[in-house]
Amino acid sequence: MNKKNLLSTLWILAALNYLFRFVFSLYFGERLAELLDGNLHGMPVTQGLLLGMSVMMEIPIVMILLSRLLNHKPNRILNIIIPLVVGAVHLSSMFSEGVTLHFYFFSMIGTIIYISIVGIAYQWKEDDGPSAH
Repeated sequence: MNKKNLLSTLWILAALNYLFRFVFSLYFGERLAELLDGNLHGMPVTQGLLLGMSVMMEIPIVMILLSRLLNHKPNRILNIIIPLVVGAVHLSSMFSEGVTLHFYFFSMIGTIIYISIVGIAYQWKEDDGPSAH
């Protein structure tokens, strides 16, 4: 599999992992009750918080496409920087109030995906075949 397809596939996994981490939270009664009261991990759910979460969710979705379309150099740079930033935010959420076991599980999987993306992008040389074009 060429690097562009591999990176794009990993971003698909990251997006699905991120999505299911929150969907599964709806099945946890305490979390659902907290959401119905307008709180998320002890923070009030505001339009600003929802916008921030929307932006964080949109990043992996956009990277699915960008990983396939961008030329080598910008592709490589974005696939090194963005997972480091998103991964840091992702990991910091593990230290929020009332984090559940499934949330830890999905967060660890996400961390592995982000580390894999950075590693592949870091080692990606422009002459690695058809993925360079």
